[in-house]
Amino acid sequence: MARDEEANALWDYLCGELTSQRVLSPVDGPALTALCTAYSRLIAVRSKLEGGELITVNKSSGASKANPLLAVESSLARDVIKYTASLGLNPIARAKIQHLSSPEDDDGWDDDD
Repeated sequence: MARDEEANALWDYLCGELTSQRVLSPVDGPALTALCTAYSRLIAVRSKLEGGELITVNKSSGASKANPLLAVESSLARDVIKYTASLGLNPIARAKIQHLSSPEDDDGWDDDD
């Protein structure tokens, strides 16, 4: 991961949690990276919006419009929700997640018989 404290902190936390629950695989790296990056950017955008103007007014025309950062925030929030679902990080997605078996769990026998 890039040197992004917010993204790295989330990465470390989620890797620990998902590994202990045996639901994280090395192939999940890109999705986890995308989630951590989107989350970090969302936090940064929200920080810029705090105390700022949500509506801007054009001084010459008097027309008002939403702060463009609101659209960025909304897009990033959708991305975070999408990535969390893909990693089983909400109740509905979590119910569909299959836990990974550990090598010591696999005795080579089909337990269905």
